Amino acid sequence: MNRAAPRGKTCPWHIPGPGSVRAPLPRRRAAAPADVDLLIETFRGTTLPRLQTLDGLISAALFVDRTRGRGMVGAIFTDRAALAASRAGQAAARGESAAKAHVAVTGLEEFEVVFADVDPV
Repeated sequence: MNRAAPRGKTCPWHIPGPGSVRAPLPRRRAAAPADVDLLIETFRGTTLPRLQTLDGLISAALFVDRTRGRGMVGAIFTDRAALAASRAGQAAARGESAAKAHVAVTGLEEFEVVFADVDPV
């Protein structure tokens, strides 16, 4: 279902200009299902604060599948240059967080955000 933002409201990820927003390195993580709460706690207390220090970060999110013990972290940066400059910081945050949460990082991917729709709360 595609819903437009209400008149006068814009997506917080929107930056004018074609192709100007980039999403880096969704990090796929595998954990024991019982460790998912530890993964969430580690994301809130360690990963997110570290990511928030990176220049150009617009948004970060953690998605989990509790049943299978899987998760994915996604972050959106203002542009490709900010994404490139953030890679070392992301790697440091990823390594520290994976060790603390007892998870294995199983993949890194990079995508360009071409559309993001936000449903205001």
